[in-house]
Formats: sequence, C-alpha cells, structure tokens
Amino acid sequence: MLPCHIPDHDFCRDHRAFIRYIQFSILDPDLGNRLSQLTIEQAEQMMQKFGAPQDQIDQQIEKLSVDMPKRFSVMGQVKTFLHGNLAVPGICRDHALIVRKREPELKLLK
Repeated sequence: MLPCHIPDHDFCRDHRAFIRYIQFSILDPDLGNRLSQLTIEQAEQMMQKFGAPQDQIDQQIEKLSVDMPKRFSVMGQVKTFLHGNLAVPGICRDHALIVRKREPELKLLK
C-alpha cells in the first residue's frame, strides 16, 4: 500500500479504500485468496511455536479458512471502511473522555 501524504486524513482514508477496492476486485482478484492463505499459514506456525494442542490449531485453521476470504471481498472491504470511519473514532472519543485531565489537575502541574 502506498503511503498517503495528504493532510486531510478523511480524504486519504477514503482514497485508500478506493485503491484497495480496485486492487482486490479489478487488478488482482486472486490477491485476497493468496493473502488469506499466507495469513492462515503464519497463524498456524505461530500457534505451533506457542505449543498449542493440534486439535485447537486445526479448529482455528478451519475457522480462519472460512473467515479470512470474506475480509477481502467487496462487502469485507465495505465493513472495514465503515469500521474505520465509525467505530474507531467512537472508541478514541471514549478513551479520551476517560483519560482526559480536568482543569484543576492541570493547574497543579504548572
């Protein structure tokens, strides 16, 4: 993915979503399947390194084999776009409200 150096981050995020759509749908429709397979192989290797039982590894690999290709479909890209534009800013707002410092505390620090 090419970095986007446009100051307007919303435009940049929308631009990247459009590029991903073109990349996965038009330029290389098989890219999603290849990325899914690589991700599944890496997940399996990591689970083996951590000593997970083989039956759990097989269960997770089966689940990933079903879920991963969906992420690279058109609807998967739409869901990723909506999550990035709706859910993430909401989570950030909630964290900011929790950790923000009140005015009297700030005066004590000065």
